[in-house]
Amino acid sequence: MSTMADSYNAPFVRSSLEEMLESLQRKDDKPVDLPPALPSRPSSKARLPSSRKSLPVNFKVGDENGAGSIDDKDEFMRGGFGRRRKKKDVEQPGESPYAGMIGEKRKDGMRVDRSLSDLQPIMSPRSREYEWEDDIGYFIKKKLSVWCRLSSGSWVLGRIQSTSGDKVLLLLSDGRVIKALKGDLFPANPDILDGSDDLMQLNFLNEPSVFHNLQHRYSKDLIYCKAGPLLISVNPLKDLQIYENDIVTAYRLKLLDIPHVYATVNTAHSEMMKDGLNQSIILSGESGAGKTEVAKHAIEYLTSLTGGDTGLQRKINHSSCILEAFGNAQTSMNDNASRYGKLTELHFTSTGKICCSRVQTFFLEKVIVPLAIVLFVPFQFSRLSFIEVMLVCYQSRVVQQANGERSFHIFYQLCAGATQSLKARLSLNAASFYKYLNKSDSVRIPGAEDERRFHTLVEALEIVGICKEDQESVFSLVAAVLWLGNITFTEGNNGQVEVVADDAISTVSRLLECSTHDLIAALSTPNIQADSESKLTVEQALASRDALASYIYVSLFEWLVEEINRSFEAGKGHTGSTISVLDIFGFETYSKNSFEQLCINYANERLQQHYNRHLLKLLQEEFEMEGIDFNKVHFQDNQDCLNLFEKNPRGLFSLLDEESNSAKASDMTFSNNLKQHLSGNSCYRSEQGGNFSVRHYAGEVTYNKDGFLTKNRDSLHRKSIQLLASCSCHLPQLFASKLLQQYDSSRKFDCLNQNVGTQFKGQIFKLIQQLESSAPHFILCIRPNSKQLPDVFEKEFASRQLRCHGILEVVRMHRCGYPTRMTHQEFVSRFGILLGDIDNVSQDPLSKASAILQQHRIPPTSYQVGYTRLFFRTGQVDQLELIKNKALDGALDAQKLSQTQYTCRQFISLKIGVITLQSFIRGENARREYSFLRKLSSKELLSIKTLQGNQKTVQLQSAIRGCLARQQFIQMQSAQRLGDEMAFSPKVFARETPKGLPQENTVVSPSNMQDIRVQLVKAEATLGQKEEENAALRQQLQQLQSKWSGHEAKMRIMEDAWQQQMTSLQASLAAAKNSLAADNTPAEPRRFMVSPSPLSDSEDTMSMGNQTGASSPRPCFGSIPESHTGQEANGKSAPLGHLAKEFEQRKQIFDEEAKSLGSHNNPEQQLRQLKLRFAQWKKDYKVRLREAKAKLRKQGHADMERSHRKWWGKKHRKQPTS
Repeated sequence: MSTMADSYNAPFVRSSLEEMLESLQRKDDKPVDLPPALPSRPSSKARLPSSRKSLPVNFKVGDENGAGSIDDKDEFMRGGFGRRRKKKDVEQPGESPYAGMIGEKRKDGMRVDRSLSDLQPIMSPRSREYEWEDDIGYFIKKKLSVWCRLSSGSWVLGRIQSTSGDKVLLLLSDGRVIKALKGDLFPANPDILDGSDDLMQLNFLNEPSVFHNLQHRYSKDLIYCKAGPLLISVNPLKDLQIYENDIVTAYRLKLLDIPHVYATVNTAHSEMMKDGLNQSIILSGESGAGKTEVAKHAIEYLTSLTGGDTGLQRKINHSSCILEAFGNAQTSMNDNASRYGKLTELHFTSTGKICCSRVQTFFLEKVIVPLAIVLFVPFQFSRLSFIEVMLVCYQSRVVQQANGERSFHIFYQLCAGATQSLKARLSLNAASFYKYLNKSDSVRIPGAEDERRFHTLVEALEIVGICKEDQESVFSLVAAVLWLGNITFTEGNNGQVEVVADDAISTVSRLLECSTHDLIAALSTPNIQADSESKLTVEQALASRDALASYIYVSLFEWLVEEINRSFEAGKGHTGSTISVLDIFGFETYSKNSFEQLCINYANERLQQHYNRHLLKLLQEEFEMEGIDFNKVHFQDNQDCLNLFEKNPRGLFSLLDEESNSAKASDMTFSNNLKQHLSGNSCYRSEQGGNFSVRHYAGEVTYNKDGFLTKNRDSLHRKSIQLLASCSCHLPQLFASKLLQQYDSSRKFDCLNQNVGTQFKGQIFKLIQQLESSAPHFILCIRPNSKQLPDVFEKEFASRQLRCHGILEVVRMHRCGYPTRMTHQEFVSRFGILLGDIDNVSQDPLSKASAILQQHRIPPTSYQVGYTRLFFRTGQVDQLELIKNKALDGALDAQKLSQTQYTCRQFISLKIGVITLQSFIRGENARREYSFLRKLSSKELLSIKTLQGNQKTVQLQSAIRGCLARQQFIQMQSAQRLGDEMAFSPKVFARETPKGLPQENTVVSPSNMQDIRVQLVKAEATLGQKEEENAALRQQLQQLQSKWSGHEAKMRIMEDAWQQQMTSLQASLAAAKNSLAADNTPAEPRRFMVSPSPLSDSEDTMSMGNQTGASSPRPCFGSIPESHTGQEANGKSAPLGHLAKEFEQRKQIFDEEAKSLGSHNNPEQQLRQLKLRFAQWKKDYKVRLREAKAKLRKQGHADMERSHRKWWGKKHRKQPTS
């Protein structure tokens, strides 16, 4: 029966991708289902083992425990003082960092730093042998620090005081003295290396030194550190100012080169532009390590680095906000955990500008949610046409969360940040109102502003290009999912499940734009054809409801991703290379792990294999193929764990598909099947209760078998599809049409859809294939502590993560490796200019390359020559580039000198030729003139000579007249400047004699008559000029006089206006005084009445317009009691007296200033200033006058009340006596 079942299941489980992989498997005769074929490599040309390397004594062909193997304990303790060697291992090269310690010299006499001795792989093993007793003595003598492992597993720093056999006496940094074993000691780096930005710079590479270096940098908020080609990022769990615009500019201009995600992006972009190859930036680490934030900063910097379409850049940067809102949630390990994997591809043009982008997502909690209550599976070998399989719906994060966790962020953001109108349309309540959200005690994340993030989400949707109508549809579906959770069921009298008709069912039908009857039918009607009397239970109805809600949300997320990609491709042009940024869910382990954690951890296993392949495997394989001498680095390979998942036909995923497609399978039968077929794998262990454990690269995880088959099945609910298709909203219709297309295609090929596990494995295979076609750049994200607290670094917690990713092995490999590699022909093409003309060198590339290296005395320890490639250590190619640049600069200087000399010779030759030509032409002209003159008579010659003399005389006269005219013009200019100066200050120049006029007392001798005549001419000219200037001055004087007359007229008008205003103010003041006097006069009590005051009139009463001295009617106050004394009256009139005095003073001041306007140089400006001061004073004076009047009124009211009280009191007291 099992054979028949196997023959049935095979065509339905395997996809086209798996069939291709199976063909590759048969070709290679390997029993493992491998990822897509990797680039082919040439056949091995390995040489015989070097004489400097000897094989182990017990070496046997096919021995699994050969020299290459090493147990975990020995690997962990490598490099310590107490590692003992057996005699048979003496000839093996040691891995201790103390190999070749202080004082050792090479054969050429040069001293070698013992901490760097592992960088010399060509040294023989015997030259690196040492006795650890000498090392202990050296550390005691130099008082060097060492690391010691305590029994608790923690590391402490101390100094060795003494030794006794295998034990040492250690003085700790806190003053304690302890005993320790030599095997628990590791050397510590000097203090000057604390906080090194690259772990390759450490003298001693061991576990405690690496952790101490990372902790030292983390305490100073330096979260990035390099480990060779790898970038380590420690999550700060707080905001750091290391992503500001000035930092971005500094890295874009290559002004900074310290470890940073921006530096890694710079490297990827430079290599893409240089080599034209696709690049990938891969982020790895467990959940909560900060991968999402680092990926976001990498994409933002990449868009700012390349430029291009700014609109596309904004869309790319804001798309992460949308995906975070719909795809991230709070878990027990991370408040912003990605529940999906994301690969962002950025496509570039040949000039390095971004032209388009694309986002791929993987596994949103579950790729396809099982929606069937009943699945009909056609078995070819069975007599029955349909077999009924009852399923229990998988409760995804949408409908169920663990305690302390939240659902997706969008639910809480919508409830907190929606506008009042949107809440009314969607009938939204608080998040705690909905059953899908209140099952967990975590409704709000401390420090998370859901309301602000919702507004940011709306802005991002608009930037990406999702219209308002689609936004309304998206929020309607999110609200519909929440209201679906509030739908309840009851069991009727006939046993049929009924939907409770309340606000929930009506709200869901309104939000989905479907019929309430259709919704109730889809949720409460069984999907069974064989037995029409079957009925749903309440549990099955709840499962149907949750399945519908989960599917709507997953489909909505997929639609958003499609819309984002469509927006990115709007400006798509010719694409060149790409840079991909991979941010995938991290390794997870909880108290209860299920199918989701299994898939997530499998994806991390496959990425870890990709990590090991490019950082360790390929490098060592290439060294072996090229015959390079190097120290082989052993690392933890996770291939056995991958075999556990991918092996065909008895791998975990294959067995899971087999059980999922079986009619009578259950979770227990699946567990028993795993135990039967996978017990031989070292990474698998069966647990009690049918559970099982898998030993991953990051640790052992125990999985709960419950729900595995349910979550893996991919089936469809016909009623739910019909419900979505009947909705008026276009999004549910779109979701239903896609499902129908998938169903039709599956029926067309007569096969079932692939199960979830198989689909997810295919996605990971395609992802690996895509990554293999690019040059990888790895970023390892570290979670510093388990409590998500900033500034807390738990060494043991972080060390586990570093140990899982093999950081020590990566650094050790690249310290003794050769990062720069090129073929012989590439090297000759690049540096062939350095060879020069050497006749005795062969013309093959290898001989030329060797001659170049020897000619320029490149140290043999800095490179190795392989069969097809040259391998260089870090920085050596840069030195060759400097030498080449110097040679090119020298050749350029020689070319410049040669060109200069050639040009000078050409110029001299040309100059000589021009001079010769000119002399020839002048001679020819002279000869022609001479021959012409010989033909003339003497009379003609005399007339010609006279004519020539006259011409010369005329030329001389014209030159003299021109000189005199220029001098006269200069004198006129100076006189004009002098006149201008006199116009501004006539008093200074009143008595000065004009320049050029003779003094009165000057004595003139007859011999100077000619000079006097010349001066007279000049004086006449000056006099005429001065007369013209005087005429201009008179005209200017007349203009000033006319202006002055106008100013005087304006002043008179102003004085009249001021007099009127003064009269008005005096009248107002007199009215106030009279009013006060009237209040103080005794009279009969009468009703208190107030008439309008002239001081409360409009501004026209005190404006500078037409003003009259008439005042408004005076206010009439009531009688004042006789008890008011003169002091009270004086107290009342004191404010008015002060105002009257101020009025008189101001009047006098303004009169004086008005009279002095004529003495100023600029009376108009003075007049404006005077107006402004008067207006300000008038405004202030009116305010104070009103205040005084109000005060007087209040006093009048108070006096009247007191008089009434006194009068009433007197009358009341007189009544008893009468």
